[in-house]
Amino acid sequence: MKNIKILGNILDKEIETGKMKMIHQNEKNRFIFVNLKDKDKLAKHTSPHNLTVFALSGNGKIMAGKELDEELVITEGIFFQIEKDVAHEVKAEPELKLLLVQTK
Repeated sequence: MKNIKILGNILDKEIETGKMKMIHQNEKNRFIFVNLKDKDKLAKHTSPHNLTVFALSGNGKIMAGKELDEELVITEGIFFQIEKDVAHEVKAEPELKLLLVQTK
């Protein structure tokens, strides 16, 4: 195809529980698949990139801000953004699969 570029199929990716895996990157974006189970969490951290997050399946929550005082319940189908350098933590309740897009 000339104008459409297939990047892959995230449903074909085997990702260990509790892990993140970069599935594609280009000069502008990174695409990262996250697989959390059994109430796994991504402990408080920041990203040097703006994030757009798509909940592919499951449930969880994200806490954001310096004191993690903002909370969003994550359900299948929701998508949201987090600005670069904002502290955040993600918890599966009990399982959660996410697609993160980091914008450079």
